[in-house]
Amino acid sequence: MAVGDIKEVLMEERLGQPNGVAALDANGKLVQMPDAADVGAMAIDGYITSGVNVDTLQDGFYAYNGWISDEIVCTAGLPFVNAVGLWLKKTAPNDTGSDTRTDVVFNRNNGDCYVMGGYSGSWHQLATTDYVAQNAAPAGYGLGNDHNRVVKNAAELDSLIYGTGWFFITADTPFMLGNVTISDGYGMVVINGVYRTQFIWLANGVQGVRHYTNETGAWAWGAVEWVNPPMSLGVECRTTERYMGKPVYVKLNEGISLPANGIKNIAILSSECRVIEVRGFNEDTGAYFPSDIFNGVSGQSVRVGTFIESDGPLRLRIETNFDGSAYATNYVLTKFYKTTD
Repeated sequence: MAVGDIKEVLMEERLGQPNGVAALDANGKLVQMPDAADVGAMAIDGYITSGVNVDTLQDGFYAYNGWISDEIVCTAGLPFVNAVGLWLKKTAPNDTGSDTRTDVVFNRNNGDCYVMGGYSGSWHQLATTDYVAQNAAPAGYGLGNDHNRVVKNAAELDSLIYGTGWFFITADTPFMLGNVTISDGYGMVVINGVYRTQFIWLANGVQGVRHYTNETGAWAWGAVEWVNPPMSLGVECRTTERYMGKPVYVKLNEGISLPANGIKNIAILSSECRVIEVRGFNEDTGAYFPSDIFNGVSGQSVRVGTFIESDGPLRLRIETNFDGSAYATNYVLTKFYKTTD
């Protein structure tokens, strides 16, 4: 058999076989076309059309072509007519039983992209293709989009856990953030996977930050930590500073008068507090303490310290070697950590 004949036989034997040569049909198209499984595609279990109640869908992967005027039925609401999207519904066990996880992505005809992820049950804008109007860098490298949210209370602030972007605080009634009363300002949410951080700037220049954690066994916003605490009188504030790994707090007390050539003990903090710094000053004269030259007088001493008595509270001890009763308006600043943290 000639070499050419041998090659032809071998070619015929390998035609259409694994690791062989692909065969063509009469129209010159491939006979061995890959199927969905070959390319890792997920089969569509159904299509969502006008009037379908998606809350009653079985677990599966669905396609939605919303180029219709009617909205479909959804508990979370679906104001996305003129859109296309993919809908994945999966019931899976969790710590308390089972939850239905719904992951949805919709793209509107104006380029806006929305998502409802996990168990949130609410819609969140991911991005918009109009980067110039949004003043954001393409491909997600900018500071994100405006949340289009005006926060009016603590609950609305807590709800901002999806999508990097800006928000504004304009409260009809001032509300508490930690121990601080706030009414107006602005902030930004930064998302990186399961980690979320809120940066908050109040109108008076005070800056705070808080993180979304599961330290207590459930995901929630942690305590706000202040970069520059507002230092309101009598208000304990947690700061971004750490002492041996523990959060550092500050508190400013007022109305503390100096003793008359003696000792005064004042309860200022709870028993779990451990003071790492304490200092005070007199508002009328500007004199500070501890000092051995109080109010510019050599040998005029004001000494301070802290201790815990048997009744529990942490107390401030002030000791003078002169009659300090005339110095009535004094402020004491304490910086401390807590053994319970």
